[in-house]
Amino acid sequence: MIRISRKADYAIFIMTHLARQGCADGSANMSAQELAAHIQLSKAVVANLLKDLARAGLLTSMRGVHGGYSLASSSAEISLLSILEAVEGPFSLVECAHDRPEEEASHDACSCSLSPICPSRGPLQVLHDRIVALMQNLSLAELGEHGSGHALAAVGILPDFSLPQDSKNPSKRSSANNKTPQTPESKDPR
Repeated sequence: MIRISRKADYAIFIMTHLARQGCADGSANMSAQELAAHIQLSKAVVANLLKDLARAGLLTSMRGVHGGYSLASSSAEISLLSILEAVEGPFSLVECAHDRPEEEASHDACSCSLSPICPSRGPLQVLHDRIVALMQNLSLAELGEHGSGHALAAVGILPDFSLPQDSKNPSKRSSANNKTPQTPESKDPR
């Protein structure tokens, strides 16, 4: 199953925290020690992630007594994909996701020996491209919004549940979302 690593999760957490603290474009900075204390991670882990994020151009660092880290761009301009790739490298759903027919012509060997006959290669490349597009279009600003469903609703993955779907009867929304399968014993005994 696809899973974001703990390291990547911490990087998203750090970036979201900096955005919420207003640490953008050098207007405010937070040191590794301050961040570690705020988000309750070890200073070493935070410092290493900050270095990776700064090396990727997502953060700027300032030395000195009032130094620290801030976002290099606005949170709306930083994508989830850029954060993940800064700490994990390029995303690849499957080994052949980056092998395109036009690239294979210029290479002597494909990364997978089954590639020429694989029936799932095309569909998996489509899935890979869609996941990449989703992560590219999901901004740090959206990730930092309060409420876990808002970011996914913003890119069309989930409906926005912040407003009742049926404004006349808000309870319909909650009962529709909390459907439990009925067994013969739980059916209405009429």
